[in-house]
Amino acid sequence: MQRRPDGIESDVIQNRGKELKMNNVEAVQKAKTYILEVFEDEEILELGLEELRFEHSVWEVTIGFRRRWQRSGAPPRPSLGLPSFSPPANPTRERTYKTVRIRDDGTVIEMKHRDVSVPA
Repeated sequence: MQRRPDGIESDVIQNRGKELKMNNVEAVQKAKTYILEVFEDEEILELGLEELRFEHSVWEVTIGFRRRWQRSGAPPRPSLGLPSFSPPANPTRERTYKTVRIRDDGTVIEMKHRDVSVPA
């Protein structure tokens, strides 16, 4: 561990011989904070890391989340007193996925929708 000028202890990560300004944990936290700020009025739930990638001095962090107004499963069905065992209609549609691109200096440069039906 090495103490950075800002007081944070972190493992030194290098990219082509240059020390990175931001480690993977910091990149994920930055992406989550950005998502929460951008979608502040949409009541974000179940925020979580889905994918993380570093390439050409840019972090690509995919975050999954659900909005309160998105369905959380199959619609309720009339019951005859028996439990329903049907799975949710389509669990991937219940979540939204966004990829946040962040420069190593911490600048968010892009946010785009990540379509989970197409491989990355």
